[in-house]
Amino acid sequence: MHFLYPSDRFLLTCLTVCLLFTVMPLDLYAQSRETTNSKKAERYLQQAEYLRIQRQHTAAIEAYKNAINSDSKWIRPYVDLVEMYHAYKNIEEASRWIDKIYKGDVSEEVLQHIRVLDAELHINNGLYEEAKILANTYLNEKPQKKSYTEKMDQIVVNANFALEAIQNPHPIQAEALPSTINSEDLQYFPVLTIDQKQMVFTRMRPQGHFENIMTSYFVDGEWKEAQSISNNINTPDNEGACTLSADGRTLIFTSCHNRRKNYGRCDLYISRRVGNEWSEPENLGPNINGPDWESQPTLSADGRTLYFVSNRKGSIGERDIWYSTLDENDQWTPAKNVGTPINKKGDNISPFLHANGLTLFFASNRSPGFGGFDLWRSDRQSDGSWGEPVNLGYPINDHRDQVSLFITGDGKKAYYADERKTDAKWESSKIYTFDVPDGMSIDRPGNYVYGKVRDKTTREALPAIVELYDLKRDTLIARVKSDAVTGEYFMVLPVGSNYALYVEAQRYLFNSLNFNYSEKSDIEPIERNINLERLARGITVTLNNVFFETDSYSLEQSSKTELKQLENFLSKYPKAKVEILGHTDNTGSEEYNLQLSNKRALSVKEYLVEIGIDKERILTKGKGSSSPIGDNDTSSGRAQNRRIELKLL
Repeated sequence: MHFLYPSDRFLLTCLTVCLLFTVMPLDLYAQSRETTNSKKAERYLQQAEYLRIQRQHTAAIEAYKNAINSDSKWIRPYVDLVEMYHAYKNIEEASRWIDKIYKGDVSEEVLQHIRVLDAELHINNGLYEEAKILANTYLNEKPQKKSYTEKMDQIVVNANFALEAIQNPHPIQAEALPSTINSEDLQYFPVLTIDQKQMVFTRMRPQGHFENIMTSYFVDGEWKEAQSISNNINTPDNEGACTLSADGRTLIFTSCHNRRKNYGRCDLYISRRVGNEWSEPENLGPNINGPDWESQPTLSADGRTLYFVSNRKGSIGERDIWYSTLDENDQWTPAKNVGTPINKKGDNISPFLHANGLTLFFASNRSPGFGGFDLWRSDRQSDGSWGEPVNLGYPINDHRDQVSLFITGDGKKAYYADERKTDAKWESSKIYTFDVPDGMSIDRPGNYVYGKVRDKTTREALPAIVELYDLKRDTLIARVKSDAVTGEYFMVLPVGSNYALYVEAQRYLFNSLNFNYSEKSDIEPIERNINLERLARGITVTLNNVFFETDSYSLEQSSKTELKQLENFLSKYPKAKVEILGHTDNTGSEEYNLQLSNKRALSVKEYLVEIGIDKERILTKGKGSSSPIGDNDTSSGRAQNRRIELKLL
């Protein structure tokens, strides 16, 4: 697995090259024999620095060599050349010039700097034992420069970690996706919808250096030819590093060129799909974007929480992971730093929030690791905070830089980009997949419920609000909207709890479903088409999330979520009057069932009155076992018959 930065070509090159040229203090050369009397050598050096800034790397290397040929005693171009090969992790060429520096008459400061680069080159090429020897030799000499000592200490820690991890690999067999996805161009940053039937990824032409967002559909067991996602989104400039909501209807992507209303060099934009059409992208605004760099977004499954990367003021590292949520008015709140332990000194980038909302993957160059950017994982704790990140280990991570990981909602499949690069030249970048091993399994994975929301009478599609609640905690888990054209909706259902699903639309009676996955470890997709009835006297709906103690009329705590929904409905329509109907199965005598059903209906009314609903608006009636909707000869049928209904009067 390899590392590939998205959407910002300047950052792509400068992060790995330009910044490394500033590692050595500017006064370093003055302490050694770095002066020259050769004007020709000076001109070549200036030319090399200009070419490097312009990202003409091959020409810059030649200019450094010309400077050396013009004055072979001048040490500065040697060091700069080593820095450049170090940036590309080209140990063969770098070592050749390091040997020349070792044999020269250089200051102790330069020598220490080169020794650090030498050790880094070895660990960045997976030569961990050699890197340890170089670092320990340096440390045993008790060097004076603290920053170099810290780097060598880190190399030893990383080398020991990597060597142990390699001895305990994850059983992974990666397979490249077909040519319908992987073209001769570069492909990276794959994301999938929750049903795994659509993939969206970034594609770049290595020569033209411009990116587009592509999409492919999984049909009849194969990925179809990838196409541009939309002319509304892709332009002749760069669009990439995108994320999708689980239903595939909200897209957030990075654009690093001059779109309308841009705030900085790279901004995040949003587009929404209605039917088969993507809307004109909109800048996410000043609460997300600023004059700094924003990129690498990831959305929660319901599209209401956004994580992204920025180097803005307030970051703990060079680049940090930030987040924002949609408020009640569907406006993005001011972004906040995720904080520790996710963000640390260095770079913390490329977040991916799993569909369960409980597992965050990201890339970081922190320790202990394999020497560069590794993939890490953090799990949300019971108090809502993020736990201490864990390195994903070998061979997911190795001596090369890794990023761009996506894991399906059911936790079974992983997708990533494998990038091949020589010096500054991209050779290939292809998307691979593998089965997720037990050692990195997802906590509370899940699947999804899907279907269409329609008018019960006309069968026309309805734009409805679909909400998922955890009944154990009485908390909102997710909120999505059904497609206004098709009525389609998708909702992720993680295992591990008892869920209520509520569907409501303007001037319609709400509907509720129940999904109890508190004891299930593996669930399959569920299709539920939901027909809503326009508000009218006499219509009824079953309150599927009202529960009573066994053979009792005492409401269970988990019923409070549904009753609050009913309170909201009655508050929204203050003139509405309702009747609460109690039903039982046929177990027991008819008289007993009638009394029990009546008491249960009264319990619902009493709760609603207690929380503020006028008692005059609520009638109750017990119907016993007289109106079954299921087969009383089966346990599932009897469960259906034990119910509370709401009737509009």
